[in-house]
Amino acid sequence: MVFSQKNRYPNGIKAVIVVDDQLLIDPADTRHYELQRFNMCWKTALGFECVLVYTTEKTIQEFMVWSKENPIQRPDILITASGTEIYVMDKGEKLYQPWRAKILEGFDKPTSKLTVVTEFPWQLKLKPPSEQRTHVLKYTLHETIQPNSGGFKGFSGMLTRRLLKRQCKAQVFHNGGLDVSILPECAGVGSAIVFLLTELEKSYSRPSACTIVATECSSGGSKLFAMPLTFPALVQEAPTSHREYFESLGSDITKYQSYFPLSAGLIETLQEFDLLPKLENCDGACRHHHISQQQGKADATESSSSSSFMCSFPKTDFFSSLASSSNSTAVEAPTAKGKGATPTKEAAPAKEATPDKEATSGAEAAPATEASAEKESVDKEPANAEEAASGKDATPSKVEKDSAAETKEEEENSCVIA
Repeated sequence: MVFSQKNRYPNGIKAVIVVDDQLLIDPADTRHYELQRFNMCWKTALGFECVLVYTTEKTIQEFMVWSKENPIQRPDILITASGTEIYVMDKGEKLYQPWRAKILEGFDKPTSKLTVVTEFPWQLKLKPPSEQRTHVLKYTLHETIQPNSGGFKGFSGMLTRRLLKRQCKAQVFHNGGLDVSILPECAGVGSAIVFLLTELEKSYSRPSACTIVATECSSGGSKLFAMPLTFPALVQEAPTSHREYFESLGSDITKYQSYFPLSAGLIETLQEFDLLPKLENCDGACRHHHISQQQGKADATESSSSSSFMCSFPKTDFFSSLASSSNSTAVEAPTAKGKGATPTKEAAPAKEATPDKEATSGAEAAPATEASAEKESVDKEPANAEEAASGKDATPSKVEKDSAAETKEEEENSCVIA
């Protein structure tokens, strides 16, 4: 018998709900709206005929502190320490001794520790005492051994054989990343759930509706889902290890994946298995709440990205740069105009060449003797000299006019800038 009250389920157990404690708290839901909704559904509709089971990597003391800090529905059964401890939570926190006796058959923790120290000194590094559990040894794998490669499988198989050689029935379990645990051979979350269902069937009845497992149970999972009416479930925003395990299950197993995240996804799963009524208004409110949370996350991300985008610009005064650019253009304008006046100075000799062309054309048009041509050239030379002299005298007057105009424009521009 598991519970202290024999007549707790007079009509038998309808369903067993197994939930990982990581799926209860949604960081985006600061008011715990969905979690309190799940608690209310359990108290009003499910608690009288269903069994609520939590799985956690925390110790019993850590879980009790955490449950007081958050509005957590108290479970009926708590599985802790990688499936090596089962606590009955109906009256206090009572360790279920039959499970403890079962997993310790053939397991010797000191022997396991000695085997690792003597034969695998550099491959595994023992974690601090605060992370150790009563019947679990936790290590950190060396970086040279990749957990997802064939090297780790060969290493774990070799370690298991060395432990069996020393008559220690243990298993090597990969917790994710570089975390490795050595625990009893028959322990694990999946094995603990199988044992729990067997005990409930002996004392009360087999779950008449279903057993929903929303947690990772790599150790003993194949035996668990071989049991009738046992289904794995995956909610949105679940840990990566849950998703990888869910996807690794065979196609012959009936699986359910929810649309909503965490606690809202648990409620959706219970509705799909007809354990809760499907209320359209309630579902619509939940969907609207979820969408508003997602929009809030998107707005926060967009605002942060826009702020970082704005901060990426150098902090310069736009109007001061505009004024400096206008000053530079105002100063350069007269200079450009002065350069434009330069061709007019060179144009004066071009005009002087015009009479020569006319004289040449006239000489070609009208026949004349060589003497008359020489006289005309002699007569024109003084005239050209006089014109050149007069041109030289006129040139300074034009320059003076141009300089006066430039000075006047500079004064006007300086007034505009001021």
